Amino acid sequence: MNELIICIGAEAPEKVCWAERDATGSLSVVCGSLREASGRIVKRTVVLVPGSEVLLTRATLPTGSKKLALKAIPYAIEDNLASDVEGQHFAFGRKNSDQTLAVAVVDNLRMEAWLSMLREVGIEPDIICPATLAVPINDQGIAVLIEGGDALVRLDSQQGYGIDQDNLPMILNADSDKAAEGAALKVRIYNCSGEQLPAFGPAIELDEVAAGKGRLAMLSSAGQAAWHLASGFDEKKAINLLQGTYSRNAEWGKAWQKWQLPIMLLAVLMVLHISSQISDFYRLRAESLNLDSAIVNVYKTTFPKAKKVVKPRVQMEQKLKLLQGGGDAGGSGFLELFDKTGQILIQGKGVKLLNLRFQEEVIELEFETTDLQALDELKGALVKQPGVEVEIKNASAVNDHVLARMRIKAVAQ
Repeated sequence: MNELIICIGAEAPEKVCWAERDATGSLSVVCGSLREASGRIVKRTVVLVPGSEVLLTRATLPTGSKKLALKAIPYAIEDNLASDVEGQHFAFGRKNSDQTLAVAVVDNLRMEAWLSMLREVGIEPDIICPATLAVPINDQGIAVLIEGGDALVRLDSQQGYGIDQDNLPMILNADSDKAAEGAALKVRIYNCSGEQLPAFGPAIELDEVAAGKGRLAMLSSAGQAAWHLASGFDEKKAINLLQGTYSRNAEWGKAWQKWQLPIMLLAVLMVLHISSQISDFYRLRAESLNLDSAIVNVYKTTFPKAKKVVKPRVQMEQKLKLLQGGGDAGGSGFLELFDKTGQILIQGKGVKLLNLRFQEEVIELEFETTDLQALDELKGALVKQPGVEVEIKNASAVNDHVLARMRIKAVAQ
């Protein structure tokens, strides 16, 4: 698994150290700025934060609902906290055999500062864990990692604390007093400070423990802190601080709440746009069908002898070309004649064309109009056109309109 483990200290973001674990499990450690660490392409990013900033404790789980029990735990350990419960973030570890639950407590402002610093360089961590729980476990006692004047003390899989290096001898000697009579407190120290270890009182080497000598048995080693912490990190034994309001789901929920209204408005606009497009499509399709039907009707009306209409537009153009080329020297052809009279017929008051025929340079029309006066006005407008002769064949009143037949003939000017 390709994993990036970043150790954040007091000098972050200008200086941090990170370890990259490849698919074979081997580690490579580099130090630089946090922005440099952000350029790595990995499957998972783990961030280790200062152990002195996170309180690790235990709480007895109340009986009943687990959800309600977790809500009650902060108030159960309130006396151990230096600040109000409301200003603290609580993350929970595993349940122990004695029905206690491991709890990590950190100030909300500190959590937000870490996340802000990481996001500023484009890092979205999968796990944030106190560095205390990355110190390699000492199965025979406790483990201590010393660096930069600070000491991380790991007691077991999910317990430990961070203290000043100067106070370490006093704390360890106090713990050794609690050890079983005749036994020595076994301590594994990772000295990454580059300095000589402080005086630990009557300390002895581990191989002398069997002889019952002394109260404090130590085994020390040097190396890079980031390497030891990356080696000791085990997700199953860590407490991920990204819980509750800082969990990935909660972050997505916050983002959703922020963008919910704009996204919903955008969705509504998209639906309206698509609906409008669909409506326009069907409207234009209906208009196209109506237009095709009108073309067929005009074609059949103009050429009543036509039996088969497949492509009315094309057939109409062909017929018009034939008509335009016909007639004698004194004629004008259908197009020329219709060009002079067509607009008047279309704009005529109450004129409804029923039939149109063209033969021997003559257009014969059958149409309806509102009254005889409208018919006279139509004829008057037509005869004003040069090269046109107009004759009303007959006109009769039918109910509330007049049915008329008219001949329009092209004449030499």
